[in-house]
Amino acid sequence: MKRTLFLFLISLLFVGCSSSANDTVYVKATAEIKQRAAGYARLYKEAETEYSWGGQDPLRTIKIDCSGLVYRCYQYAVENTIYQMIEPDMSAAYMAEHCYPTDKPEEGDLIFMGEENSDKVTHIAVS
Repeated sequence: MKRTLFLFLISLLFVGCSSSANDTVYVKATAEIKQRAAGYARLYKEAETEYSWGGQDPLRTIKIDCSGLVYRCYQYAVENTIYQMIEPDMSAAYMAEHCYPTDKPEEGDLIFMGEENSDKVTHIAVS
């Protein structure tokens, strides 16, 4: 089965706090946040994480699917920062809808994939 790759710059997955409780500002992930997320992805890889469709178990359990892994990596990356995730759970397709393409992917950017000759996103990874 061949896959087509879609490279995207992670964006709009975070909100930054502002002075008013009712104000929400959508922001692109900073280089620091992306690097932290990539570091957590490496931890999952080093721990020989098991793929489990629909899984989003915490790092200690080590069973997770692609979107769960990406979500957790970024969730951990924004801890103790002014940022938070915009949704409590996101599919690869949902994340793709909220990202912008880039010709120069950096560590921590998201890679979206789908079946050959299809624009439908079915898989996601952290670069």
